[in-house]
Amino acid sequence: MLLGVSLPQTSYSLIAAILILTNISLAFIYLNKQKCEYKLISIAFLLYSILSSVYAIWYPGWHHIIGIAPIYILFFISMLYAWLEKRISSKSTFNHSAFVLFISLAFVFLPASIKFYKESHTYNQVFKNHTIYQWDFKAASFLTTADPELFRESSQLINKYVFDQKGIFLISKYDHILPLLADKYNLLPYIELPMHLVSFKEVDFVATSILNAKPKHIFIDSDIARDKMNDLPLKLDPVSVSLNLYESAKGRALVMNNLTEVFNILKQNYFECEHGKLISVYCLNNN
Repeated sequence: MLLGVSLPQTSYSLIAAILILTNISLAFIYLNKQKCEYKLISIAFLLYSILSSVYAIWYPGWHHIIGIAPIYILFFISMLYAWLEKRISSKSTFNHSAFVLFISLAFVFLPASIKFYKESHTYNQVFKNHTIYQWDFKAASFLTTADPELFRESSQLINKYVFDQKGIFLISKYDHILPLLADKYNLLPYIELPMHLVSFKEVDFVATSILNAKPKHIFIDSDIARDKMNDLPLKLDPVSVSLNLYESAKGRALVMNNLTEVFNILKQNYFECEHGKLISVYCLNNN
């Protein structure tokens, strides 16, 4: 996201509102005469809240807002405590603040708990209504609805050609999990390759690093040459519009097509020596 890839749509009005509230809060903290330690605590909570708000701005889902709500509540309480401290007794100030804290937490965590256990129940129903598979890889042992067969075949394919070393060259949208399952690591210069191929500069850098290393075998998605743009949903379809599917799918397709650009540079020096269902093996052309 820092590189600009798959960045969610950002509300400028929401950012402006947060900045305005931040300045008002800073002014209140500065102008309100209170003990230094309380003022520092209020400023610390405010700065932490601002940083946390980036998460909520990008992903304003209810479950994300709940995750950062406590720091906002504590900030509000610190502001309230500072305001009450000069107006009523210290005991009353504490009682008022404690009451507001209790109400705030109740209104945040009570609905959050209800929502959590409701979604947890829905999630657990999946394991009753769907076919369940046991993944028994050395590095991955769990129950899931995903059939591990394709990943098992891919990990076996990797170990068939690279059995005497840990490092491999993998160009795949599954590069975050396949090396783990095969008990290997990817020798490419980027972790999670698809998310780092922002421009041709990165594409060329990855391809050049492989060509310079001249590995005997590289592993590439079997559908690497397929045009991902053909997978896009209809732009004006009501479901696509309501769920913003088109833009999300388009962004993913553009990212995945960058993997194809890496392959296009390499294919002059490599040929397919074994085709797999998920990934295929390409051997160095010595001619």
